Amino acid sequence: MKNIIFLTFLALLTGCESVKNAIDDHRRVAKLGVIASSEITWITEAKTFERVMSYYRDQNVDAVVIAGGATKNGYKNQYEVLNKVYTKVFATKKTPLIITEGEHEVNGFKFRVSFTHPYENQSIPTFFGEGKTPLTDESTVYPIENNAFYAGSLSGLKLASGYEYLGKLPNVVQGLLVSAYEDETIIRRLDFSGKTPVDVAKPWRYPADKLDLKNLPAPDFPEDSYLQVIPGYIGADSVYTLRFASVRSAFAASRAYSYEMTAAFADNPKAPFLRRTLLSSGFYTSEANDTLPLSVIIKKDDLPEGKLIFSVTPISSMGKRGRSISAQL
Repeated sequence: MKNIIFLTFLALLTGCESVKNAIDDHRRVAKLGVIASSEITWITEAKTFERVMSYYRDQNVDAVVIAGGATKNGYKNQYEVLNKVYTKVFATKKTPLIITEGEHEVNGFKFRVSFTHPYENQSIPTFFGEGKTPLTDESTVYPIENNAFYAGSLSGLKLASGYEYLGKLPNVVQGLLVSAYEDETIIRRLDFSGKTPVDVAKPWRYPADKLDLKNLPAPDFPEDSYLQVIPGYIGADSVYTLRFASVRSAFAASRAYSYEMTAAFADNPKAPFLRRTLLSSGFYTSEANDTLPLSVIIKKDDLPEGKLIFSVTPISSMGKRGRSISAQL
């Protein structure tokens, strides 16, 4: 206890990050790296896995968990590659690798591993790997009621049905860094796609009632937002380009995950004849990297004659709809 008081005083006095980390390490029970869908095949295709494992090693994790999809096909030689790479990275540390379902314990921290989403309520934090969903999608993976935490994907994403992405989706690599304390568990959501890992959203916490995303406000467009409708040509096709800025919590109540774009006759705006759901430019990554405006191209020949009104509505990943912006032709 005296050590903690001394370290706390020293941290307040100096502001030293290493001292703050020492306090954090003293309080922590266990630290885990949690991933899924590593899908190891051959040694030449294990570079991403090796890079992420190197990060976890440098974070001094007590264990690494793979919540499903450890290898591509489950072949023996693929598991041999997995083991070879893992042993190489953790050559100087005997860090357990957990790849089986069921209940586990590391340094007194109890948790469960499930390869598929466990929809029944969980009495302990549970990590699952089913989905290849971005860790920014709270509606799919947030454990509001059953305490099941999605582990992320090391082998890219799969877009949910009904969504459009207007750019070229990069090879997204994501996973968790779990710090378990006596009173709570803090789960960081990390993206490893770039040179350095970034947090894609605020950490999850267990018990889950410490962060209730059901009550987050809708992502309204700021008052000065507007929708541009720009006529032009692509080749021989006459087109309209709809352009609007992304909705971020720095300027609005909350972040937009997607947008609903509609087109209707100006005299009947509540009966759209065209409706598209568009993912934000950086829906899969941190809000700081989700700054690009969206540009939607519509062929003029695909639109009926008459006065038209276009509208765009921001939507959170929890499905809350914010204030729309419109433009009339």
